[in-house]
Amino acid sequence: MGCSLFIAAFLAGCGTPPATKHAVELVPRTDASVEVDLVGATASDLPDWKAYSMNKYWQPGDPMRRDAEKVTLRIDGKETKQFAPNDPIWDKWFARQATYLVVLAHLPGDFQDGPTDPRRKIVPLAAIEKNDPLQIEIQERRIMVVTPLKNLKNAGY
Repeated sequence: MGCSLFIAAFLAGCGTPPATKHAVELVPRTDASVEVDLVGATASDLPDWKAYSMNKYWQPGDPMRRDAEKVTLRIDGKETKQFAPNDPIWDKWFARQATYLVVLAHLPGDFQDGPTDPRRKIVPLAAIEKNDPLQIEIQERRIMVVTPLKNLKNAGY
């Protein structure tokens, strides 16, 4: 019994770092007007988000987009868009045990669908330093995470 408690305590200490709420800054690096969705995802949601067609996602009435618990921001111009760490949707995401932020941008032009589609970026929330904002550039042909992320190789990511 004592060994079991020790092992449980040891494993609890070695688990994945907790996800925390962050300010998200979307920095436009394009002249196009771009819609950006932010979605909190759990580890079990992740394969669906990685595999889902971005071409389908951005079609009017798409069920994946319609049913996603998301925040939609529009980038038009050169002004950085802010998403606050105190937005109530964070509580909804964390109630579902979300540990990833999926960033989806409706960039203009033709793209090859697939898991490496540059219109999708998945960020492990635990990889962001606790008090740092997550800065993301919305470029002409891709999404780029600017904020340095911690290496979570040994934490199951």
